[in-house]
Amino acid sequence: MKCNNNQRSVKAAHNTYNMNTEMTLRETVILRRKEVNMTQLELAEKTGLTQSQLSNFEAGKTSLSSDNLDKVFSVLNIKFSQNAEKLWDLSQLCAKKLKEKGVKDISLITREEMAELSGNEDILLLQVISESLYDKYAACKLINEQNTYNYFISLVKFQFACLK
Repeated sequence: MKCNNNQRSVKAAHNTYNMNTEMTLRETVILRRKEVNMTQLELAEKTGLTQSQLSNFEAGKTSLSSDNLDKVFSVLNIKFSQNAEKLWDLSQLCAKKLKEKGVKDISLITREEMAELSGNEDILLLQVISESLYDKYAACKLINEQNTYNYFISLVKFQFACLK
């Protein structure tokens, strides 16, 4: 697969944050927004969110849905790097919790549900890529496939199967 220069420049524009740090999503957004000298109002205008939503999120009063977090991360060019061992352990935890709850079809579980179930908001950082674009983006190195919810859910399915 051939990758064009525009796709490569998009990848280069991202700032990568390691999910193993002690920074919360909120702290990461605040830090990055300040790094690029953007006000909450400017970020709100670029994401379609309200300034009030961003203010409450940054103050820790409310959370944002994964779709809204995706918008914020896109505008701020935030990309996360996930430690493979941590992802494996997290997938194992999720599989156990799903089994305990009697879930039968793991593929229907959203990132929000998985994050709530595991008590780990890091899952909200994982990108959801359409199946048709997943291989293309991975081949062009536009994504690290291990930082996608697609990859994570396959780990959970494997762990779930091992529990039977």
